[in-house]
Amino acid sequence: MSYPITSTKPSPPGVKVQTGLELFLRALNRQVKNQPEDARGYRARGWVLSNVVNGPGAQTAALNDYNRVLELEPEQNGNFYFQRGRLLYRMNHPVRAIRDLSRTVDLNPEATHAYIFRARAYGSLGKLARSSQDLDKAIQLKPGLAEAFGLRGLLRMRQRRKSAALLDLARAVRLDPDSEYRLDLGWARLHGL
Repeated sequence: MSYPITSTKPSPPGVKVQTGLELFLRALNRQVKNQPEDARGYRARGWVLSNVVNGPGAQTAALNDYNRVLELEPEQNGNFYFQRGRLLYRMNHPVRAIRDLSRTVDLNPEATHAYIFRARAYGSLGKLARSSQDLDKAIQLKPGLAEAFGLRGLLRMRQRRKSAALLDLARAVRLDPDSEYRLDLGWARLHGL
């Protein structure tokens, strides 16, 4: 069953219609309140807050839920650490993100997107060599992933490796013609990179 995020019908004057998402979050809130020692409610609510809700405080609330899951169940699989690491990266906590994303790849060495987000975090800290290593690994694991080539192309532009940057950006665009890297490739070509 799918839950609409917004209502498609206009609500009568003075009546607030709750969306499926609001109802789902209320159910998760009840689950957490009624079963505070059960990690499942925190895990589900954290995922929804992290990936679906854009309201103020949603990311912090998601992080609190993810932290509670770890208190209740210290041994988690790599996917859980990936979710929290990705959230930490988006919250501009790259050092903490790297810690969780490293745990992810320790638990699952083929977690391609963990390498990509860890590369982003390393790049935000200016650790370009580490970022490049992670992007190389992501490409090795999934050679058809446009995002990995695009990010490595942008990284190589920062490293002033112009021809390598152009090759990676062109590869990203070939793999995904509608990708955002199309603009980066055009800019690089226009400015003689």
